[in-house]
Amino acid sequence: MANKQNRQPVYIPSICPENELLYPGDQADDWICDCRPGHLYHPTTDKCWPAYREGPCGSGQYIVLPDNSSVPVCVRNPCLVEGFVVWNGKCEVLGNSCGEKFPISLLSIDAVTLKVACVRLDEVESRFSLNVQSTCLAGSKRNIKSKC
Repeated sequence: MANKQNRQPVYIPSICPENELLYPGDQADDWICDCRPGHLYHPTTDKCWPAYREGPCGSGQYIVLPDNSSVPVCVRNPCLVEGFVVWNGKCEVLGNSCGEKFPISLLSIDAVTLKVACVRLDEVESRFSLNVQSTCLAGSKRNIKSKC
């Protein structure tokens, strides 16, 4: 998230719950806990969960953010194994190499779209590096709780 002082989010486990970072706003005292990049806020459990992982879902399912929605849902994991996702028509392990050998790319969750993507390590874009003023990304705690 962009802010006037160019402050970056910080990991402070004594302040923010698991899978959350402390994000800055435009004022010196308006920091707020919200989901880490690649995570989704699940209102029923009031927790942030990694996208495309089992999280609060049942066995053989994972949590995803449907198109045109701010609230994640549990869907059947077509690969049936935790940590595997469909990529190019095959079940692949999140975190495995994908694409060209150089620059190195990993199968990951795009921090903006919250979809499976082959992400170049030298171009990793996170929620807090975006030039976004006073808006919340879909799937974030602030978006779901209308605190944007």
